[in-house]
Amino acid sequence: AGHFHILVDTPFVEAGEVIINDQQHLHFGKGESTTTLELAPGRHVLRLQFANGAHIALTGAAYRDEITVTVK
Repeated sequence: AGHFHILVDTPFVEAGEVIINDQQHLHFGKGESTTTLELAPGRHVLRLQFANGAHIALTGAAYRDEITVTVK
């Protein structure tokens, strides 16, 4: 089984590599589907990336996406 991660202001992890767990790589492996992010004012890039149960990033564009947000 897999799950998703939100990457905050950091590039996608290469397919086949482990997605680490820190303040820029948020893991949602317990079935979470929402969160609240505290971001400084300014422009931020949020990336959604899927991985398998061992946090290995999956191959393919279908398993990742990104948005840019501006916090005022």
